[in-house]
Amino acid sequence: MTKTFKKLISVIVTLVMVMAMATVAFAAGENYSIKIIKKDTNDTATHRYDIYQIFKGDVVDGKLGNISWGADVKSSDASLYSDLSAALGETVATVDDVLKELTKLADENANLDKFAAAIAKHLDGTPTKTASFAASASSDSVTVTGVDAGYYLVSDTITGSHNPDAVSKFILKVASNRTVEVKTKEVLPSLDKKIVDAEGNKVSKNTASIGEDVDFEITTAVPDLTKKGYDEIYKFVITDTLSDGLTFKGASSVTVKLDGTELTQGNDTDIKDYKVVATADGFKIVFNSSKMYTWGTTAASIGDAIVVSYKATLNENAVITDAGNPNTAKLIYSNNPNEEYDGTTDDFGPDDPKGETPEVTTITYTTKVVLEKVDKNDHTKHLAGAVFTVQGTAADKVVINGTRYVADAAGTYYKLIDGTYTTTPPETADDPKYDGNTKYIKESFTDVDEKQASESALTIEVGPDGKIDLSHLGAGTYTITETVAPAGYVKDPNPHTLIINCDVTGTNPVWSYTFDSNDIFDTDAQLPIIVFENKKPTDLPSTGGIGTTVFYVAGSVMLAAGAALIVWKKRLGSEEK
Repeated sequence: MTKTFKKLISVIVTLVMVMAMATVAFAAGENYSIKIIKKDTNDTATHRYDIYQIFKGDVVDGKLGNISWGADVKSSDASLYSDLSAALGETVATVDDVLKELTKLADENANLDKFAAAIAKHLDGTPTKTASFAASASSDSVTVTGVDAGYYLVSDTITGSHNPDAVSKFILKVASNRTVEVKTKEVLPSLDKKIVDAEGNKVSKNTASIGEDVDFEITTAVPDLTKKGYDEIYKFVITDTLSDGLTFKGASSVTVKLDGTELTQGNDTDIKDYKVVATADGFKIVFNSSKMYTWGTTAASIGDAIVVSYKATLNENAVITDAGNPNTAKLIYSNNPNEEYDGTTDDFGPDDPKGETPEVTTITYTTKVVLEKVDKNDHTKHLAGAVFTVQGTAADKVVINGTRYVADAAGTYYKLIDGTYTTTPPETADDPKYDGNTKYIKESFTDVDEKQASESALTIEVGPDGKIDLSHLGAGTYTITETVAPAGYVKDPNPHTLIINCDVTGTNPVWSYTFDSNDIFDTDAQLPIIVFENKKPTDLPSTGGIGTTVFYVAGSVMLAAGAALIVWKKRLGSEEK
């Protein structure tokens, strides 16, 4: 068929096969109804069913006789019989010849499809009946009434845009029943997608830390293409779109299994069972279209599960808001059995009609914690220069947001010897309160700290504002230990435990945080803040402390006792004399 022809006749759908014409009985003068029942009401697109009469006749003794071309066939077309001869594989020159060959076909769908395509080229364009219908869970059929006895070809056109959608192919005969019921045979695949968590559970939402891999699983199934009118090619493409916070780990992370058996991944020159194609915002899996047709017409393969597994990494662009980091997938498939799909490419061309499943979305959430380093006696005084290690769930990488001071001749800040900065310039060049006369500018920054292979824990340093913004932490348990104290302060020797939990069962994630068994949350900033205190040496007891005082007191008592003993002995000696 030419592209122009395809646009003119739209879709032809076969529901009931043509049987022996002479055996059909009708009551004289009666009209009949055609009830079209949707096979899959998940297809809620609006369909227009155009019904064309291709044969008509007289009812004689309960049988249809004197059969001739129907009202909607342009029987005067010069190429009518040559087109039908080519479709039927035999030379036909009259209506009787055509009926004789159709009777031989019985349920040979491929040849009946050829006949339908050939006769459709010779219809006058104005159907005898038309009905529009959009299926739903409560409405799965449409009935066309007032149909005369005869044989009809029904053309199905999608007039409303909706996913998923598909059409089927049928030739319909009107029998002696008052209402003839027929069921559509469209192919309407489905798709689902989940995250596989560390325990192997399949969920729609999870949490992760920056640098952590997320395992995804997409599931669909081999569609039933038996007697659906497709000709050796059925296109089947899965697309996956990742948000900016997720990085696809590449084709090497992809595995595809059919009924538990791993398929072979190919490439652009040899697709094998499928190939992975990178896109601007993700990737797509293009299946071998001829193999998909074979699977879909082989009883042993129809309905077999197709399972796609792959990995993506949460990166430094991940958002920490309730929007999370979504990942969507959908299936694009052939939906027009009359289309001559291009078999030289397994992907869809710009003119290929196609259906799509609704997008399925998973969401990965992440959070942040702000660590503040302060003076024990003055929490408004933030301390710079402390160094910490972070160990725990996926604590191999962290995003640090903060401010820093950079030397710049145009700067307005000066550094003090305690590591803080001021806009007040030193009074003299050698002012002892200042760390030189260098000028600084203040700027915001975002750094990514990553644990090195030689390190047992991630090491991070508190910024000049005394804060560390630890972005992109997932739920888990973390140990934070101070390894270097701020200048002029004593190091905190105790490791501290941070536990992050997240309930993702609701519409938005609900985070909770405990630090050393105490709940923490700053309701004003809407983020958790951990306060680390440092003491100055002067805040600690002097060397020896109270123990020395006790020693001095005890020593004094002993000296007094010794002196008394000497005096007592001298007196005793005098008395003896």
